[in-house]
Amino acid sequence: MAPSRAALLATLLVTLAGCAEEAAPPPGSLDIGWRGPGDEFEPYVEGDDILLDLLGGRILGIVLSLHLPAADPRDPEVELVVREGDTIMGANLTEFGPYALEPEGDGLVLWDVPTAFQVNSCCFLCRDVTIEARVVDSRGHVFEGSVGGRISRGSCPDPGGCCAAASDCPVPERTRLCE
Repeated sequence: MAPSRAALLATLLVTLAGCAEEAAPPPGSLDIGWRGPGDEFEPYVEGDDILLDLLGGRILGIVLSLHLPAADPRDPEVELVVREGDTIMGANLTEFGPYALEPEGDGLVLWDVPTAFQVNSCCFLCRDVTIEARVVDSRGHVFEGSVGGRISRGSCPDPGGCCAAASDCPVPERTRLCE
């Protein structure tokens, strides 16, 4: 009888040790959106217009908010990237951190993350882009999401959304030239 107790104890210890060495959980999802007029989270849906803003009165960009399920709200790492195809057009401004997640609805929200464009406005206005977001909370849990939309100043086509020369943009063959 003693050997079976020893075998049971050994099995239990191996099982517990295996639990302690489990891999990190798979990425959770998050929604990308904006702060609505009543201070509620409004998610973007595929194909929405995403309004261009003047960040800090100097830099063209967009202001995004992120909604996550339960996460550790303290000092998350945040990465936002705006792409047109495989070209990065903009990214979040890290100097505006540290960020804090706040309770909202059925999860947590990270409000008003400034995301600046690194190219001339004529390179991205009225273009289809993909916004990719990744948040890592202080426990190492990863949350990811993406949404496709169109950057605009209010309406498209935008007569001012053209470039003087193809070389104004990172991908000259996709540059919309002024006529």
